[in-house]
Amino acid sequence: MNFWGDNPTLLFDSRYIQEIWIYDGMDRNQSLNALSRLIIVLSVIGFACFNRILFLVIGGILLGCIVLFHHSQKENFETELSDYQRIDQSNPMNNVLMQDYKYNPMKTAEPKDYGEQKEKSINDKTKQFILQENKSNSQIGDLFKNKGDQFQFEQSLRPFHTNPVTTVDQSEYKDFLKYCYGVLPSDKPLRIF
Repeated sequence: MNFWGDNPTLLFDSRYIQEIWIYDGMDRNQSLNALSRLIIVLSVIGFACFNRILFLVIGGILLGCIVLFHHSQKENFETELSDYQRIDQSNPMNNVLMQDYKYNPMKTAEPKDYGEQKEKSINDKTKQFILQENKSNSQIGDLFKNKGDQFQFEQSLRPFHTNPVTTVDQSEYKDFLKYCYGVLPSDKPLRIF
């Protein structure tokens, strides 16, 4: 659901008009819309009962604060992640594959930060692949349910690792070769074939 600041008619939409109280199952925008409706209702009731414009002014100030809160807390994860290639089941480590040199020569580089969230994404995709490839096994649903299976799964991934070079770009290979070999004592230049 959108925030009412983007489309003010959402506050008076017949599908959501009864949402004036915040519940646990609501998302962030839905909660802010409900709170805004509550403020409008209380401001109008206060103005009607006491005939003082102060209630409408306070309601307007509170609605302005909600709009400022919404825009200050906006998360921009989608714009940051749009440049990177998503991890999929066919290549869960997102390494450079041989076919990338021919079919994907403009492969974007992976971000340099490797954290728990990326590790979890790789593990989830790998588990999903294992479950999908073994559909014929009737007991496959019981896999990964206890600590022993989790430990065995983690140990089975030990031989798999991410490559330090995540793009087809030749300039990254020079950095990798420099990392591996450093400065050679014979001062021979390193060539990439």
